[in-house]
Amino acid sequence: VPTLRALTAPRLAALNHGSVVSPVPGGEGGIVLQKLRGWATRVGEIRVSDDQMPVVSLQISGVDVEPILANAAPADNDGTRRSKLQRILFDMLGIGADDTMFSGQPFYAHEHLWRGTQRQVDLYFEVVRELSYDRLRGRGAPVLVLGMPFDPKGRPPADHLAYARDFNDEAASGGVVWQPSHLSDRALKDLGTLVRIDFLLAGAGDRLTEAARHLSASDREQARAVLRSQQSALHQRIRACLEVAYGIRPDSDACVGAAVAPEERLVSLDGTFRPQMPVGADMKAAVSALLDRWFEHCFPAHPEFEGEVRDASLRRVLERVQEAAGQPNQRLGIQDHADRRRLAAVAVPLRLGVTSQTTIQLSNYWAEHFARQHARAGGGAFTVGLLREWMNEPRPMGLQPKVQNLVILALAAQADRTLVRNGVPVQASLERIDDAVELREEVLPDETAWLRARELALALFGMVSGEVRKGTTVSKLATELKAVADEKRGPLADLLRELKPRMDRLGVPATAPRVTTIHSAQALVGDLVGAGDPLATIETLARAVLETGEAAVARLFAALKDLQGAVSTASWDIIETAIGLQDHRRAAAEGLQEKLSEALGA
Repeated sequence: VPTLRALTAPRLAALNHGSVVSPVPGGEGGIVLQKLRGWATRVGEIRVSDDQMPVVSLQISGVDVEPILANAAPADNDGTRRSKLQRILFDMLGIGADDTMFSGQPFYAHEHLWRGTQRQVDLYFEVVRELSYDRLRGRGAPVLVLGMPFDPKGRPPADHLAYARDFNDEAASGGVVWQPSHLSDRALKDLGTLVRIDFLLAGAGDRLTEAARHLSASDREQARAVLRSQQSALHQRIRACLEVAYGIRPDSDACVGAAVAPEERLVSLDGTFRPQMPVGADMKAAVSALLDRWFEHCFPAHPEFEGEVRDASLRRVLERVQEAAGQPNQRLGIQDHADRRRLAAVAVPLRLGVTSQTTIQLSNYWAEHFARQHARAGGGAFTVGLLREWMNEPRPMGLQPKVQNLVILALAAQADRTLVRNGVPVQASLERIDDAVELREEVLPDETAWLRARELALALFGMVSGEVRKGTTVSKLATELKAVADEKRGPLADLLRELKPRMDRLGVPATAPRVTTIHSAQALVGDLVGAGDPLATIETLARAVLETGEAAVARLFAALKDLQGAVSTASWDIIETAIGLQDHRRAAAEGLQEKLSEALGA
């Protein structure tokens, strides 16, 4: 009949106008839907779809599935019921079916996004009295225990709450025990039926075939369809009953047996935290709200980042902050829109700087904060370990290690401090900075030496360095100078070794300009390579004495590779034979020798 096709609860309420009464006008459809879902858990022929506007249908079947369910009774036990509840609950929390705690470890390492950072929580779904205090103590991450909504040993919820309240360990990781009301006998019976149906419908169908051997093949297929319909309805009911048990929604379908008052459901495992029942549209939202309150309690000063902070964003922010630290007034223009967004989302909440539409201006907040803490501590070494402690003063921030490392590396760039361990500079990154590393103030060259070194670096090697006289720019230029000096030291020695015997035969004096230029260049690169630290490297270049002038040494460096190649590949045997002629070509030979002497000595 067309009128009865695609029936919905509101249409059924309208067709039975006056038979269904709701205290709230227009609520008749909800009452009808609730009753239909209840009936569907016991009568598999009734089907209620999972659509936003559920469609109700009735499949006429002459098959009785009760004997089939009775044959699957061995599958219904305490373990399978726990497993089924856990899977439904984890699905409600958005945890995949493969991510279960029944896979070799007693808890699930749950990742909770809080203020832009992922926080790990050890999540237990267990009968509270069966959890040892050692597990409640935790292993560093906070513990969230979602109590089991039934007790196989028949103990009431009050016993589990008393057990949790008796826990007292100042060294514990902290967390919350959430004790639900216990499911009613009817709800537990429905859970057992669902477990049996899951067992029958799992796999390729052999279980159903075995349990329904008394049915024909066509009747077994009808039974399969009825069981699938009942399975869906029971799944929705148990899901709803779990939300009732944990206090997310009121009980309107006889879900709860032994009830727990709302103000008693949550027990803190930390004496300073006073949890209250979270407000959420569903179980996932409620758990998220509870964990938010926990982390806000632990780390009240944590910045509120915009969106999730990822490693790529931290690296890019560090690059831009270090670049800004090398600019006059520590102000940098930011043209890239993505970089501006990252800086606004991370650097600003972290107080590394303030941004405008096109610039970032670095802040002195951390330098001043650490200076105050250092003074209160009575001075001493400025170690990474101390900086991490001082970040949590006066109120805990709880920054994660990579974010802490961003602050430390930004401070080093801004305040001209070098990271050293046992007096030796160390490489540091966002991934790892050892707590024993010290941030030591950089000793800088004076302004005159810095200016002269920059001029010579550009003239001799074509290097352009930052104008600002800071530790980072000094170290960067010194590192580049050492690298290029080491690169040119070998070719210079090879060139001089090739030229010296040729020049001796031609009578080129040792004081010839080219020889002097090579010796000056050799001395310079040797001194640069041997300089002990960045300051010594810069001062070595600034004091360099180039007897034939900067231009001559610069030309030598620029043409070194070509000059070395020309000298090593020249046909010296032929040349020496030509300049040694004594016959009628003697005058030409003497002229050739004079030109070669001038060329080699110039």
